[in-house]
Amino acid sequence: MKPSTIQTLTEIREAYARNVATCEARAAEHEAHGEHEQALAMTKRATKGRAYVETLDDAIKSLTAKAKIASFSKPTFDEVFEYTQQTFPSWPRDDVRAWYDHFEACGWKMGKGKAMTNWRAGTRTGFTFWKRDNPNKASVTITKAKDDSWGAFLAATGHPKTEMRLAPEVMLQAFEKWRKAR
Repeated sequence: MKPSTIQTLTEIREAYARNVATCEARAAEHEAHGEHEQALAMTKRATKGRAYVETLDDAIKSLTAKAKIASFSKPTFDEVFEYTQQTFPSWPRDDVRAWYDHFEACGWKMGKGKAMTNWRAGTRTGFTFWKRDNPNKASVTITKAKDDSWGAFLAATGHPKTEMRLAPEVMLQAFEKWRKAR
């Protein structure tokens, strides 16, 4: 929807709101002078005007929401991959590509054909589903143990870091085996 349409509707709404205020003021004047029929007529006009103003408010709100959705700009794969590497370093490039290709193929629409409004939120949801479906690939952060056994394990295996992200099943099993043998 064009912003000029929303602006035009807003101007019409303001004109009707001024008209409602004028009708209410005239109704009060007529009532003060004892002109009950004329006051009643002005009150009816004001009531109809208020209903029309509310209808315009709803239309403006709806058009504004549609305009915000229309302003969504689809990301490039590089943008998505850069974001996911910063946020979810264990999410493999191929799986991020699959997520991106899925939404590219369906025109960046979500369930029930609703347009996507925030691709970053979509990646967070996608990663959650990926973690659920790939528990052995999801990373686990293992920190240095109090007795420094993790640091000793890394030193013995030749890794310089004392904290890292690892595939949990393989490395945890190796760590436990190494700790028991020590």
